[in-house]
Amino acid sequence: MKHYTFFLIICLPLSILHTQNHDFNWQYGDYYSLDPSNYNHFAIDFNGEPPAVYPVDRELNMGATMASICDSTGNLLFYTNGIQIANFEHQIMENGDSLNPGSIANANYTQGYTLVQSEVILPMPGNSNLYYLFHLRIDHNNIVGLYRNTLFYSKVDMNANNGRGKMAEKNQVMLDVTDERRFGILTAVKHANGRDWWIWVTEHGLNNYFYFW
Repeated sequence: MKHYTFFLIICLPLSILHTQNHDFNWQYGDYYSLDPSNYNHFAIDFNGEPPAVYPVDRELNMGATMASICDSTGNLLFYTNGIQIANFEHQIMENGDSLNPGSIANANYTQGYTLVQSEVILPMPGNSNLYYLFHLRIDHNNIVGLYRNTLFYSKVDMNANNGRGKMAEKNQVMLDVTDERRFGILTAVKHANGRDWWIWVTEHGLNNYFYFW
């Protein structure tokens, strides 16, 4: 009986995770030409086995930066290329422009942002219509070159515009650092209470971590 109880304790979290299908649709855009309009837009859909890969007719180009979110049943809600946010109809969301403001975003407006593992989308605990996008901005320094120096959050309300969503808050500064200090990659992990989230970002080259709950 003890072994059976232990088995249930181990398997129950896996079952809960299996039903949270928020990452079941990935939007990609493979840039394969010197022509900035020549993108191979496609998606990977994990709602079936094996996952389906298919072309997508959309205007939003994806560079190194990509994040997407689905509802609890695996249906795509919205996605971002680090500069704009598009909804499940592949239309730019209301107020969903000009993320990560600065010269790097301006220079890469057509291609999409250029920073890997810099965007995380999380559902707001207790409200299935609100989502938070956490995102890092990259700037240029004459000495160190490109560096990450600002952590933002933006809030998306999917209850607006008949379920097509809008950006309710945008580019809200969570943490800023000086030219001598840079961020590493951005990630998130579920809290032990099974409801909340920890947001983690490293300090580049150092054993220092910033976290938010």
